Amino acid sequence: MDDFILSLATVRGAIEQLLIKASKEAEVDLEDEMLDVDTGFGELDEDGAQGDGPTFSRPRGVTNRDWRVYEVLDEMLRELHEKFKTIWA
Repeated sequence: MDDFILSLATVRGAIEQLLIKASKEAEVDLEDEMLDVDTGFGELDEDGAQGDGPTFSRPRGVTNRDWRVYEVLDEMLRELHEKFKTIWA
C-alpha cells in the first residue's frame, strides 16, 4: 500500500510539472499575441507558478479540465494517505 501511495505521489508531482509547463506555454502564447498591441501596462507577472510547500495552487493559464484531473488525483492521494495512517497507527 505504501508503494502505491508513493507511486501516486510521483504521478501527482509529474502532473504538477506538466501544469507549470502548460502555464508557461500559455503565457508565451499570450505574449506573442500581445506583441502587436501596446497596452501600456508593462510585462506579465510570472509568480504563482511554483508548487512550494504542502499545497499546489493553480497556475495561471491552466484549463479547467487539466486542473480537475489534478484535483481528483490530489484528493484521492490525500484520502489514501489518511486511511493508510489510520490502518497502521
